[in-house]
Amino acid sequence: MRLKVWHRIGIVLSVLWTVGGGGWQAVQMGKLAAEQGELTYSLCYSGSHPSSPEAVCEAQAQRTRDAYREGLWTEVAARTFLPLALAWAAAFLAIWVTRWVLAGREKPVD
Repeated sequence: MRLKVWHRIGIVLSVLWTVGGGGWQAVQMGKLAAEQGELTYSLCYSGSHPSSPEAVCEAQAQRTRDAYREGLWTEVAARTFLPLALAWAAAFLAIWVTRWVLAGREKPVD
């Protein structure tokens, strides 16, 4: 089976989206986990519990980071592959509808 040019372009864009978009999502979610950990540490150490030892605050911060990272790869996969599948489905639906409309136009009227 030979692939048409549009299929090849779609495959290349899909690979670029998977690598680029998935990597970007993972980095952004890792940054969010780190930021939330720092916020938890700051609140524990300075504001809410000034008498808390540093080790207790670090443990709370680590629990917060771990909670944010828990479903990281599942969410990255969903945010990467779901839009990709929807884009392919939309493209094939648009092609099918266009061909259906054009096929109806070509039939002779009695």
